[in-house]
Amino acid sequence: MSYEQIVERMTADTHSRFKTIYDLHYIRSCRFVKSYVLDEEACKDIVASSFTSLWQQMQEKEIDNEPTLLL
Repeated sequence: MSYEQIVERMTADTHSRFKTIYDLHYIRSCRFVKSYVLDEEACKDIVASSFTSLWQQMQEKEIDNEPTLLL
């Protein structure tokens, strides 16, 4: 994905912004959580919960720096 595509998606609707954040930060979030939680399934559950929480917050209000809310 090019820089221009990322910027375009980040300025688009909430769904597109969320997808961009997910695409850019899912693996990094998993690695971070895995450094604390050794169980793979627990790691995925924690990351999924973080993204679910982010999605809910994005639906309620405008958020400027979404990735910081993931962890």
